[in-house]
Amino acid sequence: MPTTFDFQDGRGSVPAHQHPNGGGWVADTASVAESAFVGSEARVYSNARVSCDVKVSCNAQVFGDAQVFGDAKVSGNAEVYGNARVYGIASVCGDAWVYGNAWVYGNARVFGNARVYGNAKIYGTARVYGDAWVYGTARVYGNVHVFGDASVSGSASVSGTAYVYGIAEVSGNAEVSGNAWVYGSAWVYGSAKIFDNAHVSGTAWVSGNVRIFGNSQCEKTPIVLTTPEFSLTRTDNLIHVGEQSFEFGESLALPEPYLSCIRELTQPILAKLPTFWEKL
Repeated sequence: MPTTFDFQDGRGSVPAHQHPNGGGWVADTASVAESAFVGSEARVYSNARVSCDVKVSCNAQVFGDAQVFGDAKVSGNAEVYGNARVYGIASVCGDAWVYGNAWVYGNARVFGNARVYGNAKIYGTARVYGDAWVYGTARVYGNVHVFGDASVSGSASVSGTAYVYGIAEVSGNAEVSGNAWVYGSAWVYGSAKIFDNAHVSGTAWVSGNVRIFGNSQCEKTPIVLTTPEFSLTRTDNLIHVGEQSFEFGESLALPEPYLSCIRELTQPILAKLPTFWEKL
């Protein structure tokens, strides 16, 4: 008589067997390689595929049409489902969920209560943890850390050795790279780019095509002036003009036509702007 098991997915008892390497229950509709390990409390069901030297342990579950392969690990109370892919030497553990069409691969780790879904991709040595969410078509890669209650969504990318944490949000087509940090309640969106050693924090909102770079500190929303020739952005400690950065008090080494353009555009509101405008 065939054995059955109830995977508590609303389908009742279905034909299943215990995997010879670990003893965990595997639905007959799923596929688990003999070389893979499925621990006694772990579950693999629906149309899931587990192959190579994967380890599914503790109370972890792999189901739906998910695929886990290579030397990947799924452990703790983690769940991998939908059409998700986890492979390489990646790991999903704790209470994390990876689902939808999301991919986690390379040496990436998703843990804590993190959620990765949609068409998001986490790879390299990236770490997503805490209560962080990564979704949409977002890319998180390199030696990045996304944690706390932070979110990365849309078509945004976070790369290099960047950190995104707190309740910060990175969305749209925004890019955070290099050694940049985005944290606090900051929101980076649109096509904004944060890179080098820049820090965007506090309640700052950075959007559009704004570029924050160098050693810039930005706890408040930057002041941005855009002309047909160039853009000027004032952060808390620097003024960015095109690809150049100036500290407060420095002379802005710009051609006179640029300075004239700035004077003309800012004259009506000079009295309301910080005194650095007087140095132009």
